[in-house]
Amino acid sequence: MRILLCAPTVFEIAGIIDFLDVNGSKLSFSKYEYLGHTIEVFVTGVGSIQTTYGMSQLDTSTRIDYAIQVGLAGAFTKSLSLGDVVIVESDTFADIGVEESDGTFLDIYALELANKDMFPFKNGLITNDSRVQTPHRKVTAITVNTVSGAQQTIDRRKQRFQADIETMEGAAFLYCCKMQEIPCLQVRAISNFVEPRNKDNWEIDLALTNLKIEFIRIFQSL
Repeated sequence: MRILLCAPTVFEIAGIIDFLDVNGSKLSFSKYEYLGHTIEVFVTGVGSIQTTYGMSQLDTSTRIDYAIQVGLAGAFTKSLSLGDVVIVESDTFADIGVEESDGTFLDIYALELANKDMFPFKNGLITNDSRVQTPHRKVTAITVNTVSGAQQTIDRRKQRFQADIETMEGAAFLYCCKMQEIPCLQVRAISNFVEPRNKDNWEIDLALTNLKIEFIRIFQSL
């Protein structure tokens, strides 16, 4: 299979690249062969715009059989632990809309600017029924341009979306894959809880270590 392995930053994927450098065969600057698969490593950049643009520039002359996005995420729920690796089952763009003078947020569906059931959305969500079976917890996610750092924003998003995690790229990745009919998987490691911003409470190194370990396990199950 030709597999696209993408991440928002080199930082988030560096451990996996190190693994492929040692255990795979390097075919070019960004391509490896591992377990009989061709893996193309692709860093999209941070945020939905960079992810969407990057995915739109892929060479479609050679079919991508599977796309995997890896990266860090913040958790809304304390039922997850720092360092946990999860699979995103559904995602949505959480901050596209308008803010009223009283602080109320209206999305594009409430504004009747879009149909919440128009492909690839179902009730405003992009769902991903991956063919890859893993023991990892399946979660719901929201994607935002500005991560939640103030309590008012956190409370509003938690109440509205009831999501498990938050990222800055996930829904864009799923949207592009769905529109291009590319089977895909979004894998995230929890680096922090979504709370008033305090990086002293984050566990980035633990999350990245676990992300590398669990990605290898997932990949070996393909």
